[in-house]
Amino acid sequence: FAPVITMGAFPIAVVAAPNSPDRDIAGLLARLRANPGRLNIGTISAGSTQNLSAELFKIRTATQAETVVFPQTPQLVTALLRGDVDAAFEITGPIFGQIQSGALRVLGVTSAERAANLPNVPTLMQQGVPDYDVASWNALVARTGTPAEAIASINRAVNEALAKPELRNALTAVGVEPKGGTPE
Repeated sequence: FAPVITMGAFPIAVVAAPNSPDRDIAGLLARLRANPGRLNIGTISAGSTQNLSAELFKIRTATQAETVVFPQTPQLVTALLRGDVDAAFEITGPIFGQIQSGALRVLGVTSAERAANLPNVPTLMQQGVPDYDVASWNALVARTGTPAEAIASINRAVNEALAKPELRNALTAVGVEPKGGTPE
């Protein structure tokens, strides 16, 4: 494939149920360390960015927890609210409504910078988790051998679209942080 442009990034939120004793990442870490191997962290899809993000979290924090994988976000949220998992890692888009309504509590975001749609929520690095920067992303690619002029033309068009405030606002509202840039 020949890269064309990075379209957007999807920050991942670490969330808990509203009745959870955890108010932030420090609280979750304290419980994980006090109960090694007894707490559960939920994600969707084994091998997904969310799933690998949870595994990296356990490595970076030297904690032990069982990672429970669910097929889709609704099952993950149900398990979290039911108390079957103690925390969950999920991109902000599918759970933003539950976050806004207070049905889920955000403990932190996994990206290097605060999420545009959750500006008051600190990152995991800001909360003391070292060397932790995880976000999912999407991009456009073309078939290898696509003429450079065609790639440049598509790149320009997407950058122009991503520069429009109405599109940027619409994407940010659903948890996508518009990126853009060069094919490189």
